Amino acid sequence: MPVITEVSDDDAALRPGPKGDFVEENADGKKDVPSRVPRAPKLDGSGDDEDDSSCADMPPLESVGDEEKSVAKPKKEKKIVIEDEEPDKEVDEDGWLDVLGSGELKKRVIKPGQGKDTRPQRSNWVVVNLKGTLEDGTVFEERKDWHIILGDMETVCGLDITLALMEKGEVAEIVIPPRLGYGDLGCEPTVPPKAKLHYHAELVDTYKAKEETELPFQERLSIGDAKRERGNFWYSRGDYSNAAHCYRRALDFLDDMGLNLAESPADLQLLLDTRLKVYNNLTATQMKMEAYEAALKSVDFVLKVQPNNVKALYRKGKILACQGNISEAVSVLKKALKLEPETKIIQQELSRLLVRKQKEDRAEKAMYKRMFGGSSAGGGTAQRGRSRGDKVQPPQP
Repeated sequence: MPVITEVSDDDAALRPGPKGDFVEENADGKKDVPSRVPRAPKLDGSGDDEDDSSCADMPPLESVGDEEKSVAKPKKEKKIVIEDEEPDKEVDEDGWLDVLGSGELKKRVIKPGQGKDTRPQRSNWVVVNLKGTLEDGTVFEERKDWHIILGDMETVCGLDITLALMEKGEVAEIVIPPRLGYGDLGCEPTVPPKAKLHYHAELVDTYKAKEETELPFQERLSIGDAKRERGNFWYSRGDYSNAAHCYRRALDFLDDMGLNLAESPADLQLLLDTRLKVYNNLTATQMKMEAYEAALKSVDFVLKVQPNNVKALYRKGKILACQGNISEAVSVLKKALKLEPETKIIQQELSRLLVRKQKEDRAEKAMYKRMFGGSSAGGGTAQRGRSRGDKVQPPQP
């Protein structure tokens, strides 16, 4: 069975898991962007009073507003890696297993399970009973027969990791540090910032998930939309890597492959509308991560289906500007402004780019003037030299 260990960035490059499975994974080949704490972007756009000129900015997921790119020096953080072979792990005298070897994430078996071969694999469904409490005993979460897909960021990272080490039928106590729980933001109103979490967990069952294409329409739509909502949760906390993962998983379920919806246009339209929401949100997330090529592909999918989607046009203009394609960005934003002439954020962005374009045009003209002006000056000097006595020979026939 695989084991989950914690290594540094340098070690992670030398010791990848069998499939490169990182819990804190990079998305689209780009570097992780540190979460902004304590302020996080909001879905309604409130609380944002930041500079619009940053290339990493975009309007919030479901509204158009300004945000500022965080200028934070990336930290070398530890990553959680799934390795092929599991070394023997010992519990301490109190029965606690140090899951990551750092003394932070701990698990103690209360009731043994049915053996290691019953442990869930990544992407398996797990059925769990949970009771989560704070240090003072306050209950913040309680679930019965909760179905989640392991590794899909449907719960806090520390619990997702530890469930993979439980056996079917096992009951365990789990202690999760803030950084693998709800972090510096907490989860108001139930979990305060920087809270250590305690879980009483029972792994009731685990089973392999069906392929997405094998599921009926309503189930695929329900799971896909739930993963979209989970992506929104991570986005609102500034955790863009987890958000991108959830949005990509949502798209796996919202694909119409294997569905016969020819006789149900309403269902087909509902599926398409939900998928477009996900692509729009994925675009915003990829922009936050500065994955502009991936973001351009995502927004182009939206515009292929809805060429007059103003939000998508605005984001495409921002992406193109960040890539240095100012002329094309201006063209896209002009189209967006024509569709919604009263939208101030589009007016502001277009004005900013027009000023930038004028400066670039003037600089380009000055450069050409220097280049060609120098050639003319040289030619004039040569002509003056000839006028002092040199004969100009006619061209040979």
